Amino acid sequence: MDALAQANARRIMKAELKRELQSDPSVLVDAIVARAQFVENARLGELLCALPRFGPKRASYLAKSCGVTLEKRVGTLTDRQATVLAGALNQHFGLVAS
Repeated sequence: MDALAQANARRIMKAELKRELQSDPSVLVDAIVARAQFVENARLGELLCALPRFGPKRASYLAKSCGVTLEKRVGTLTDRQATVLAGALNQHFGLVAS
């Protein structure tokens, strides 16, 4: 039962993250850079499409420009990929670099 409880907690945290992304895209940058445990199994495309005014096409364009695919899981990003992706998101949304 402990594994089931952990899985449910991760699902709840991921759902809360998606809701937060609508108002504050910097949350995704922080989660990617910090390698947050609750998003390590999430697919990059799923999280990018949760951003405001981001659909599959824009998400695909951003991912390709960073050298990753939408199917890649956040937990498997290399340090370089995470840094490049965070920089691209910061530039797109005009955020201060974290």
